[in-house]
Amino acid sequence: MASRFSSLESRMEGFDSKMEGFDSKMDGFDSKMDGFDSKMDGFDSKMDGFDSKMEEFDRKMEGFDDKMQTLENMMQGLDGKCTL
Repeated sequence: MASRFSSLESRMEGFDSKMEGFDSKMDGFDSKMDGFDSKMDGFDSKMDGFDSKMEEFDRKMEGFDDKMQTLENMMQGLDGKCTL
């Protein structure tokens, strides 16, 4: 009976040791995931900045397009009035 108990106790200690190893590996995995999350947050922040700059560029291009249309309209108006 004592040897059965001793054998069971030995197996439980082995199981506990394996679980500690597993926990350690999971802690390492969690640490790597935290690092990944941090990098993704930085990437998201950079993308937000890029999106903001693209929106500003689009607004400027719309203004440029409006000015070009005005210039074209002026040139068409001059076509009939100017003769060489």
